Amino acid sequence: MIYTCYEMTRDCRAGMPEGWAYFLTNYVPAIRQFLAHYFPDRAADVALIDRVLIALHQPQSSLFQSPEPAPERAFCAGLRQEVLAAV
Repeated sequence: MIYTCYEMTRDCRAGMPEGWAYFLTNYVPAIRQFLAHYFPDRAADVALIDRVLIALHQPQSSLFQSPEPAPERAFCAGLRQEVLAAV
């Protein structure tokens, strides 16, 4: 079976570790790229990346709150907005 962004979103919303493991593996590199693009002087700041990840995991984060999972392109656009808001 292929695990997609749809399944990841569903599993993260349900608090399943599989979703969060997939998110960390596949989207932390994207978060680093967003930081390198928008905040080049802080892109290597591990504490900043940790703070962003904690913010994304909070219930008030809208990233995983949509009743319908988003396709990957829309998910990445939402992820970028959440990362910028967290910084």
